[in-house]
Amino acid sequence: DHPHVRVDRIHLEFLMRSFRPSAKQCGVLLVAGMLLGGCSQQRQFEPPVDPDRLSDIQFLHYLERVPVATYAEGCRAMLIAAGEANVPASHAERHAELLRRDMVHEAWSLKPDDVLDMGTMCFMAAKASGLRPSVSGLLLGSWGLGDRRYAVRECVYAGLIADAPVHQPVTGGALVWTMGRVDDYVSGAGAFAGRKTADSPATGDPAKTAARGAGLLD
Repeated sequence: DHPHVRVDRIHLEFLMRSFRPSAKQCGVLLVAGMLLGGCSQQRQFEPPVDPDRLSDIQFLHYLERVPVATYAEGCRAMLIAAGEANVPASHAERHAELLRRDMVHEAWSLKPDDVLDMGTMCFMAAKASGLRPSVSGLLLGSWGLGDRRYAVRECVYAGLIADAPVHQPVTGGALVWTMGRVDDYVSGAGAFAGRKTADSPATGDPAKTAARGAGLLD
């Protein structure tokens, strides 16, 4: 790789891993998307800039301030988390690459500006992390029956996220935090050092669970 590409990747990994919200912020991240997403499938928030015009590093800073992420933003974020060195410039190209990697399904019929939900993010995160699906997830998910629902369970069990409803909208901050968790899982860093499976599914207070996953609580 060109030297500046390696430097940018190191910076990206630092940003993904350094976004560690407080316990109070974790609770906000878990509920803010649901409150701000409303009943509409399309995001109502108008970003101050076109995210496609931002570098990957600028894009992560942008996400930290976004109240609700879109499907297009989730696609770009998960390609970055998956270690893609040259993330395509357009959503169409990124979507094609994700389809090639089996990280998204055409049958979902999602539009770029649709609100990103927990199930869709978790499906991409599970693929990016190389999580092995359960038997039920493998059988039913391959038939298009609850593929994203099973992905949420797998991500919770692996410790990538705190438990949350499959259709809950995802905030930009929660998306960046999950990117860091994926990167940690793949590299075996931090809480994932020396293991590839979680001890148990996340239960109890979601804010405490998220904070514990971020290394803020014992």
